Amino acid sequence: MSKIRVSKIRSELLNEMGDVSTQQIADALRQLKVPFKPHDEMGIHYNSVIDNDAANRVMGILRDRKGGHKKAHDSQ
Repeated sequence: MSKIRVSKIRSELLNEMGDVSTQQIADALRQLKVPFKPHDEMGIHYNSVIDNDAANRVMGILRDRKGGHKKAHDSQ
């Protein structure tokens, strides 16, 4: 099973939607009941890795919370 770093997930979401925190990613992982090693300040450490399936599900949750899939410059 392929894995991806949380920092890469966050970067993709930042490019797409703007402000996304590692705490929001941690909250989405908790919602999905995906185990991860928590970090006191950040929720989950940005160098943590999760499997690609969980990453796709987390990204979907965060996109839905932010109200869509479009980048800011796509809506012009």
